[in-house]
Amino acid sequence: MISRIKSALLIVLPIAGQICAAALPTQPLASPTGATNNLRSWIDPATGHRVVNLSHGLRNGLGFYFHQQPFIDASNMLFKASAGRGQFLFQTTVPDGAPIQLSDRDTAYYEVVGQRRQEVFYFSRPDTNRGAIYAMNLHSRKHRLITDRLPFDNLYGVNLSINANETLLATAYADDLGKHFNQYTREQRWDAFARLALTNHILTIGIDNGVIRDIHTTNAWLGHVQFSPHDPNLIEFCRESSAATDPVKDRMWFIRADGTGLKRLYPQTLGREIVTHEFWDTQQPVVWFELTLRTNAFNQRFFIAGVDVKTGSVKRFLIPDEAQSIHYNISRDGSMFCGDGGFHSMVEKDKGRPQWIWLFRRDGDRLKPERLFNMQKQDYRLEPNVHFDPTGKWVIFTYNGDGNRQVLAVEINAAVRPDSKTSSSP
Repeated sequence: MISRIKSALLIVLPIAGQICAAALPTQPLASPTGATNNLRSWIDPATGHRVVNLSHGLRNGLGFYFHQQPFIDASNMLFKASAGRGQFLFQTTVPDGAPIQLSDRDTAYYEVVGQRRQEVFYFSRPDTNRGAIYAMNLHSRKHRLITDRLPFDNLYGVNLSINANETLLATAYADDLGKHFNQYTREQRWDAFARLALTNHILTIGIDNGVIRDIHTTNAWLGHVQFSPHDPNLIEFCRESSAATDPVKDRMWFIRADGTGLKRLYPQTLGREIVTHEFWDTQQPVVWFELTLRTNAFNQRFFIAGVDVKTGSVKRFLIPDEAQSIHYNISRDGSMFCGDGGFHSMVEKDKGRPQWIWLFRRDGDRLKPERLFNMQKQDYRLEPNVHFDPTGKWVIFTYNGDGNRQVLAVEINAAVRPDSKTSSSP
């Protein structure tokens, strides 16, 4: 996905950003620092913020994708880590709980939590040419089959979403993907599949009865299928673009769970706007997204933008050059955004620039950026996938800066000034 965005963008950095620039921290950039495998908690000397390794003692920790909610209640969350021969689900209490292994079943990406049901839903591959979806009860830890009749078994680019009343799941897939998968390298696949114009489908799956319904078919590459957290019958999805051409006009769409009501969510200006990485507001009927605005051939500006699904009105917040990110997210109360700081990792001439986990506090019509954690050592081929915890006190992300994938939480309120003495605990 990163290579697709990188190719779609003009490799020209914006000269705009003055609206927010005054809010940036003024201290000198710190030397690259990061997590240490044998530490449970420490203070980032570059920012003064407390950091906790939620996957302490485990190998290859991995947080959920940025729009997949990992929390099962106000303080307990799920992540994945290696245990034996596989990647398994673990649970921990943020910030100071010890990780507990929940399952010995290897689950695929894009697990989704049903908080009311206290179940986690995941894809699996039975010994057939069809995929399956299972649910695991978070208390009994028993697994149950939802369906083993999915008309696909290649999970590349496939995600899973649950609706607001936890009666339906939704996903999208492409026909015959397996026939083409090994013809391309990892870096080539996303753009190649967008160009192939394979038949794509959106499916809904009944959680209680396993009934599968094909509600939408198109030759565009589909992704980011997300049920509204407010309306149990509204689904947002995107038509992905091919990096070999201008972005597909009108990337963002929504549709009702019965297949009716297909509608553009945000009409784009072709050749002038790039839209990507959508996510729902948890309180308002708004879909937020990354918006790149090309003002001319030599300049582009970057925004977090949101569109109201009822009125179509759009809100935009300018992001300064230093704080541009690959993925963003929003706090439960809507007062803050966070970003992974990874945009410049995609720009060849900018590699090596300081990078950070960012906090953005809403202040009227602008955002006030703050650095939370030094990401200089991060290999952004692993997406950090930032999340807020439900209390709005922590930002959670995946970090690989010391060679081992770890799920970290950084506290939003600074523990000390960045130039103060730092401390750590085993």
